[in-house]
Amino acid sequence: MGEFLRPYKHLTNMNIADNDLRDISEVAYLEGCLQLKASGNQITSLMFLEERSASLKHLQFLDLTTNQIKEIGSLPQPMLSKVALNENQIASMEKFTGHPRLRIMELRKNQLTNCLGLSNMENLVELFLTENQITNFKDLCDLPNLKKLDLNLNKITSLKADEMPCLPALEYLDLGANLIEAPADGGISNLACFADTLKTLILSGNPFADALGDGVTKEVLLTIPTIKMVGEAEVTEEDHTAAKELRKEREKEAEDARLAAERKANGEGEPEGEGEGEGEDD
Repeated sequence: MGEFLRPYKHLTNMNIADNDLRDISEVAYLEGCLQLKASGNQITSLMFLEERSASLKHLQFLDLTTNQIKEIGSLPQPMLSKVALNENQIASMEKFTGHPRLRIMELRKNQLTNCLGLSNMENLVELFLTENQITNFKDLCDLPNLKKLDLNLNKITSLKADEMPCLPALEYLDLGANLIEAPADGGISNLACFADTLKTLILSGNPFADALGDGVTKEVLLTIPTIKMVGEAEVTEEDHTAAKELRKEREKEAEDARLAAERKANGEGEPEGEGEGEGEDD
């Protein structure tokens, strides 16, 4: 890009998308730039953003979708509110140091296997991690205002209680099209940590959810009775009624199992009328 941008330090919107650019470090001279769109290029590094940390101090929106970026360090530009890094080659965010003002972060279609480094963003509201290779999301932390988390099309195989992050404001969680198979309910009960805030939950496309079919809504309601949407369907009164009936059935089954175990421990047989051969003639 040479030095041709230097006279335009007061330019507020810069669109250099869909070129063959490999180095955009000259944009650092755009002191007044608010929006920078550089998608569809051949950019491999953002090191210039760190090296010239005092530059682009007014930048609010940065779009670097469809480039060849493999790693993200710090983003010291203080006014950033949205960053789009979709369709790159990012395999790790461990060197990312968070950001105090960032509200939306997009990392769709990269090569992430975990969520290390996606932390320390107190104002982040939406995080898009669709189509990566993520196996769990336990490393998300210090995201007190995160409302929307999209993990569709990843490699999550289970929902374990000790792998649930603390996300106190979460309202929308998309876990669709992952590999969650066991237990039979997919471990939905371990999502109870989000029950106070969660309004929409997407689970379709997982083996356990496909096996349950329409029954997945009842399973969700057992853990999150205030949920509003399961997938694209709004939760109805009929769903609530069915969930209550299922809860009663399971409570009875649990009580029967407890009593049976208690009788066995005391060396007692089955109650009269419940043994084999019940009703047979002598």
